Amino acid sequence: MPRRIEIVSHLSITELQTKYRSAKNPVTRSQYQIIWLLASGKKTEEVAIATGYTVEWVRELARRYNRSFETIEELEEVLIPRLKVLMEQPEFVSGLTCFHWWPTTDTCIN
Repeated sequence: MPRRIEIVSHLSITELQTKYRSAKNPVTRSQYQIIWLLASGKKTEEVAIATGYTVEWVRELARRYNRSFETIEELEEVLIPRLKVLMEQPEFVSGLTCFHWWPTTDTCIN
């Protein structure tokens, strides 16, 4: 019998449910729904069926949610490469955020 995915209690089940129900962004809403259902004890397969995502994606999302960082340096190791990719796509970021002031030069992160 497969084990249930354990969800680290960064937030309580009630807080997860509240974030799920109040999220305006559909992706964020789906992600909170997945974590909330898993934290509530639902099986991975049940969550995948209920949300329309694959079992693999549900597991990956749980891994990401459960991850924590001991130091700011560990967090930076993950974030800086992602931020560099975004810095190369100002039109994409501006379109998602409406940040018309997004920098057009490489002066932020090297």
